[in-house]
Amino acid sequence: MDHFAVAERFVAAHYPRADVAIVAGSTARGDRTSTSDIDLLLLGDDLFDVDGQTSEASTHDFDGEIFEVFAYTSRGFDE
Repeated sequence: MDHFAVAERFVAAHYPRADVAIVAGSTARGDRTSTSDIDLLLLGDDLFDVDGQTSEASTHDFDGEIFEVFAYTSRGFDE
């Protein structure tokens, strides 16, 4: 399975306004195990629908993979 392609589909489906998406953790290092998730750092000033929201940490099940998402606007990342 191409985990980077799954990550790209996940971002397009759930965070289409992300300016930057960085795959991190074991997926990025290439040493995944059977229990590994996909860690994502997402950046973008228009990520969220809620006014004033600057960050989010969340877990998602998508296409057979678990995603751990850390998403920030510029202000949220600076904080």
